[in-house]
Amino acid sequence: MNRILTAMVAVAGAAAVASAGSTEIQRFAGFNSPNGNDNPQAYGLRLDNFVQSGAVTFSFEDPTEPTPRAGVSSVDIILSQDDSNSSTYYLQIVGTIFGNTSTGSGPQSSPGTIGQYALDLTYTGTWDGALFESDEATGTDIGTMTLVNGIAAAPALVELEAKNRGDFAFRFGLDIGGDDRNHADEYIEATGWVMGEMFDAMGNSLGAVSSNGSHDLLFTADPIAGRAVPLPHPASLAGAGLIGLVATRRRR
Repeated sequence: MNRILTAMVAVAGAAAVASAGSTEIQRFAGFNSPNGNDNPQAYGLRLDNFVQSGAVTFSFEDPTEPTPRAGVSSVDIILSQDDSNSSTYYLQIVGTIFGNTSTGSGPQSSPGTIGQYALDLTYTGTWDGALFESDEATGTDIGTMTLVNGIAAAPALVELEAKNRGDFAFRFGLDIGGDDRNHADEYIEATGWVMGEMFDAMGNSLGAVSSNGSHDLLFTADPIAGRAVPLPHPASLAGAGLIGLVATRRRR
């Protein structure tokens, strides 16, 4: 099976499961962050010079809503614990994202000038009940963006890798940011950096996404169904394992 078909199979089942060999302990709804740079609109993922030159952002929520974080989330954030190592956790970021090259403050004003991608990323790290942190080495495979529909120039697949800056590659937790969704709840924010390589529908490499500009994850999240952010209690999770997704990804 080529990498395009493999990625499409992964997308079909990813939203329902935690990472392979792990037990889901918390699920969140992902939203755009209001803390991005002033010129690009609020976003969850930014890949400058992707397809077109300049700032390129991807919305994690309904892009037709008038204000940041007022839309319906299109991305799930799934926290899970490794079944064989209780100190290892995974954070999966999975759902539909909307690409846009237009600038200006606020969120996207249309379903995307580039198109829609199915996003499926998984970080490996630690979780202390308030902060998930990954120190994945630069170049570590973290997942894919698979084209759902878009402009002719949009690559069919983007393989994304972690980029470590300083002492971490990705963080997700409370009080990382300075704002909150409802101005009453604790603020959950994620921040990290990525690199990418693009492929056409036949699996041929189109080259790396330009390293110029910003290439980062910057999003916020709310616990789904009002569930509080949990403390890790491995004993209480015994026997509750979920079937993991098996997908072949290209390794460097």
